[in-house]
Order: sequence, then structure tokens, then C-alpha cells
Amino acid sequence: MRFATRMLVVQVATQVAVVAVCTAVFAWLGVQQLKAEADSSALNIARSVAEAPEVRDLVETYSADPGTPDAAALRDGLLQRYATDVTTRTEGLFVVITDDHGIRLAHPDPDRLGEVVSTSFADALAGREVVTWETGTLGESARAKVPIYAPGGGPPVGEVSVGFERASVFDDLPALIGGIAVAVALAVAIGRRGRPVHASPPRAAHSRRAARRTRLARPDPDRRSRKRR
Repeated sequence: MRFATRMLVVQVATQVAVVAVCTAVFAWLGVQQLKAEADSSALNIARSVAEAPEVRDLVETYSADPGTPDAAALRDGLLQRYATDVTTRTEGLFVVITDDHGIRLAHPDPDRLGEVVSTSFADALAGREVVTWETGTLGESARAKVPIYAPGGGPPVGEVSVGFERASVFDDLPALIGGIAVAVALAVAIGRRGRPVHASPPRAAHSRRAARRTRLARPDPDRRSRKRR
């Protein structure tokens, strides 16, 4: 392999390596941005539901009752209709409302009403908002859990959990990766059109030096004439 060809290979390999690293970094940043947007959306929706006056009133009522809520009554109840409407409008995976014992008062699957939720609700009942990725009865999702307070204040009387399924969070990921792939292809193509670096001296200069050396190697006829005299 000629020196110029080797230099071209080195140039292209270096360019591809740099582009690959940049691609990986931008792809990772894109994924993190999509996750952050899903977390933020889930949290804002959960806060909105938890602050709704009718939600606070009804959850306080259910929490004050020591018995287990009737599942049949919950199916046609205001909380179930409210949660279903919010889920539909926001295109989320679920909006779940519970009382202070983690009993589902609203859930996308009506058969699970009146049952205890499958994930922890301790943080919400302690007054803390939580944003996390968990796997529950509806699968893995980006979810936010927010405490519900009674209209008159005091400790939390329930919890709102809002989630977006993993597939919906990364809907825009193929387009993102496609754009990065196009940029990589263009960068490599432009790099291949570049000329290799020539480390050898220019041909003209090399020829002049060779001619000079040839002249110096030839015998000088004038010097021979001077010696004869």
C-alpha cells in the first residue's frame, strides 16, 4: 500500500471514529431528553388531577370510611369517569387514584377497582412527589406519583399515579436515530472526497535536487583545462 493511500485510510478511519463517538453521545442525549419530557408530563398531569376539587372531596370521603369501597359503585363513580377522561385526553397509559390505604378508586382496568395497587404508595402518603420508571399490572412505564390532600389540609388522604408506556415515550426515537444516521453518512462521504496528505516532497523540487546532484557528479572540463596548463 502506497504512503498516500495509507494516509487516506488513516484520515477516513479517524473521521469515522470521531463521528461514531459524536453519534453515540447525541443519541444518548436524545434518549435522556425523551425520558425527561415523559417524566415532566406525567408529573404535571398528576398534580393537576390531585388538585381537582372533586377529586380531593371524594378521596377524603373514601379515606374516612374504614371499610373497603364497593368495586361496583366505583365503576360508575365520578373518580373513574374523571380518570378515564384524563387518560384519553392526554394519551397516557393510565391515571390511577387511591385512598390512604392504596385501594384503587380509579383504574383503567375496572376489574382491579377496590384492590390495593401493585407498586409502593408510601412516598406519596408521606407527602413526597415521585417520578420513576416502574413495572406494574399495566407493564413498564414512566410514572409520577403525587399526594392528594383533603380540602381542609392535613396529611395526604390518597395518591394520584399517572403513567406513560415505554413505547409511547420513545415514539420519536426512530426519527432521531434516522437523522443522526444521515448526518454520519454525509460526514463520511465528504471525508472520502478529501485529498490525502502528501508527506513526500513535491515532484518538481525532487527533480531539481536530482539534476543538481547529477551536475555535481560530472567532471568539470574547465578544471581539467586549468590543470593541463
